[in-house]
Amino acid sequence: MYADARKVDTLGSVLEDAKHVVISVGTTAFPTIKWKDGNDPYAACYCTVENILDALSRTERKPAKVVLVTSIGCERLNDFPFKILNLYGVLTEKRRSELLLVEAANTMGFTSVICRPGRLVGTPFTNFDLAKLLNKDQGENKGIILDTRDVLVGDVERRDVADSIGRVLMAEDLQTRNLIYSITNKPGEAPSEYEWGRLLSLFTVSPQDMATTRR
Repeated sequence: MYADARKVDTLGSVLEDAKHVVISVGTTAFPTIKWKDGNDPYAACYCTVENILDALSRTERKPAKVVLVTSIGCERLNDFPFKILNLYGVLTEKRRSELLLVEAANTMGFTSVICRPGRLVGTPFTNFDLAKLLNKDQGENKGIILDTRDVLVGDVERRDVADSIGRVLMAEDLQTRNLIYSITNKPGEAPSEYEWGRLLSLFTVSPQDMATTRR
């Protein structure tokens, strides 16, 4: 099925009966050809999310979880390098879309998940920067860092972002109705299934149980 997130009337049939919804929309932080036809940060990062949530509000059956992919730095707009990245408001609009999702989740009753990746690298190399020019991936930096705070800095491969989202969607024991997490890569091997379980325990184990386990 085809839908255009800029046109709310095309979205209903696509979203009806969806078990989960993943929203990954946006544009470049600085003016490029991707801003053609008004596709600026306000239109691409906020209005599209507003349209999708509006369409969801009209569906008879709501999804269990809705994931929104935004960016690290949404809560650090005055810090370097995010102050530069936000010169045209891309992080401001992403943060506004995050707040919109949380409000919709509380109103419609689904679980909201906000994924804040670092700079995206690796295939399919859609960046308009050196990561695309050099076909940059993370090389030996295959490890994963997850954090529920907006404190991370760095790059992350697209496939690791997708992997984390898939695992969060499959997790049935999230400890919060409105989950926010950041993700970047770090030096080392890709996580094993056991290591992924340990990483996700940040979201699936209560703070009280986590404290008991660590003792």
